[in-house]
Amino acid sequence: MSSMQKTSRRAGSQQANNPCRFVSFIPLPAAGQDNKLLRLEINISLPDPISKHPIRENHESLLELWSRVKEHVREYDIQDYQVARWFSAVYQLRVDLVDFDADQPPAKLTSERLAKFYAALKRYTGS
Repeated sequence: MSSMQKTSRRAGSQQANNPCRFVSFIPLPAAGQDNKLLRLEINISLPDPISKHPIRENHESLLELWSRVKEHVREYDIQDYQVARWFSAVYQLRVDLVDFDADQPPAKLTSERLAKFYAALKRYTGS
């Protein structure tokens, strides 16, 4: 079996594993060797669908946490001064109760900060 047949057989088995593979044959520039071809293989990896994208998943989990925190604040009638004192003491950050009226959390309320605040709320309310 020639080396060209071995190479093409290997490429065929690898191609089954990777559906996004393009093979191109380009003639070599050397004069007098017109029948020899240079084989180029280009592997293209496609990105994951947008539904599985980590940024989108993180944003969705942030929105889920945001809705749980807002629900907890309203359910247990947490006051503005309580929210302001907690964020000021823990993060030296000014956060008011009106910040929780928005559909999405303000940029200053990251998922880490919201998770910590939510844990504190759960401890405070005993839930």
